[in-house]
Amino acid sequence: MFQEPGKGSHLPTLLSNRLIPSSISTILIYLILIIIGANYMTGKPTLDTNILIYAFGRKDDTRKQVAKEIIKKCNIISLQVVNETVYVLLKKLKFQLPEVDTVIQFMKQKFVICDLNIAVLDQTLKITALYGFSFWDSMILASALNNNCSVLYSEDFQHLQIIESKLQIINPFTNLP
Repeated sequence: MFQEPGKGSHLPTLLSNRLIPSSISTILIYLILIIIGANYMTGKPTLDTNILIYAFGRKDDTRKQVAKEIIKKCNIISLQVVNETVYVLLKKLKFQLPEVDTVIQFMKQKFVICDLNIAVLDQTLKITALYGFSFWDSMILASALNNNCSVLYSEDFQHLQIIESKLQIINPFTNLP
């Protein structure tokens, strides 16, 4: 039976009494999780270049702290992310080679760095054509998919967007000022 008002959600009662067929209840649960911003997918999280740049950058702010927390959750990244990170640190943030070497050593110890291969290249082209992302962004997405990642932390894509029904984009900075 239904719960009294104020005694909790009606959703569990509806689901447990099978007033809603299980396939519809599953869809409802997924929609509710999407609305509240929860990740309903299981598997490995990975991250985009911008998370590493915030973490290693010289600016000490909230984004840096959030980025460091994201890094703790992840243990896999694409070689493309490593390449882009090194490029930005050297060219845009003017890091010296010894500083970049320290960052590279950290990444090698912290993460499994996924190679780029023909399967990733093929999927990169597919994602670029299908979603209209840049080739390089598509390569990061393709690598994540190829390595069975379910979450990509990035500020460069639409928050909560799902790629290929397998990979959800999470922008950890969405609610920051």
